Amino acid sequence: MTVQFALYQSEELGLNGNSVRSKVGHVRRLITFTGKWPWEWTAEDLGNWMGHLSEKEKLSTATLRAHQVSVRTFCDYITSPLFEWGSECEARFGVKPVQICHEWNTSALLSKPGDVRPFTDEELRVFFERCDSGASPGVKGNFAAQRDATFFKAVYGWGLRRRECCNLNLEDFGADPSVPEFGNCGLLRVQWGNRVKGSTRWREVRSLRPWAVEAVQDYLASVRPKYGVPGQDALWVTERGGRLRSRDISSRFITYLKEVGLSAELTLESLRASHIEQLKAMADVPETLVRGL
Repeated sequence: MTVQFALYQSEELGLNGNSVRSKVGHVRRLITFTGKWPWEWTAEDLGNWMGHLSEKEKLSTATLRAHQVSVRTFCDYITSPLFEWGSECEARFGVKPVQICHEWNTSALLSKPGDVRPFTDEELRVFFERCDSGASPGVKGNFAAQRDATFFKAVYGWGLRRRECCNLNLEDFGADPSVPEFGNCGLLRVQWGNRVKGSTRWREVRSLRPWAVEAVQDYLASVRPKYGVPGQDALWVTERGGRLRSRDISSRFITYLKEVGLSAELTLESLRASHIEQLKAMADVPETLVRGL
């Protein structure tokens, strides 16, 4: 039922019909392999399936990646509050579907920038104009909208992955003596990748876009204090004082895309891909900086 409806929705959004049917075929293969419906899937099911496809069916890395992309996209669809499948499944079966594709179980296959289409300059303009319109003073929910708009600007401005941006803490921003005009937002320390033997890996990202720095500084001075969570280290906080979750920010992103009529193939990772693409075009940016992302 959900697979057929997902096929219809994807074609309505303008995706190639053959591509959609291929993706639906991948999803049906997972249903057959697990003997479970999508609302019953777990991350362990994905791992077992990947092991079977790799070891028993000898599928190539590219083909495995295609299967994972299909499942991840489908899970994004059935867990999105925009389509209400979560509440429908809970009402009928007592359980909600969840996203089973995560960085820790798919990163080796899914984290290649070439798989993601960057925004065009015009799409970036339209998207950020929509972000800023929701964050205007006097607009209901403008504090949350300004937080989310700043989140999107940080993803693009520093070339962050979604999880990396969600995991940012207040102390991760610091000064860079080479750009004193950026104050304490001249350098960003980013936690990345999986933990290795109990340790965490970090990389440092230089601040390059003044408007992104200004957005973060304004958020820190005018928005985050409104949440009243002095003991919380997270940079992005919710109304209940917790850390902003990936699925929450993804929902806002999808909403904005739909409202301004941008392509559904764009994802949060498309903002990061745009950052990397533009860095490569800058003559004064060293190649080592690009590779470091």
